Amino acid sequence: MRFRKLRIAWSVGCGIACVLLIVLWVRSYWCHDALWRTNANNNVKGVSSSAGTIVMESLQLDPGIDSAGWHFRTQPEDRTYRGFMWKSSGTYTRVGIPTWFLLILSVTLAAIPWLPWWSNRFSLRTLLIATTLVAVVLGLVVYAARK
Repeated sequence: MRFRKLRIAWSVGCGIACVLLIVLWVRSYWCHDALWRTNANNNVKGVSSSAGTIVMESLQLDPGIDSAGWHFRTQPEDRTYRGFMWKSSGTYTRVGIPTWFLLILSVTLAAIPWLPWWSNRFSLRTLLIATTLVAVVLGLVVYAARK
């Protein structure tokens, strides 16, 4: 019971993420929502939701196509992204993850701190080491994706 408040806060945060993912999942079947950022070099990084799939994209635009800054667009659903996806070429990278997968992941992360073997077996030091390792792996994935 040492970290009871931390476990409650973690579970509430994951629960809020679950509710937001469910809303996004249902909405994605009739609306295509996209949020992206264009920088001065016309590099575009964005995320969109369509047909039950969340798609993260990175691409290079021709000069003058889009103004720099943040952009958001909602339009009727017209894309057919479904399931897991990885597409890459010289000018773009596109990764798709089904919303149901992220929902299951969020529910699992909310429940893990309440399992008896988890809370009695690991210390705060172990949690910090595991978090550091996850951050290093994600950093390597981002580094590899940019090359």
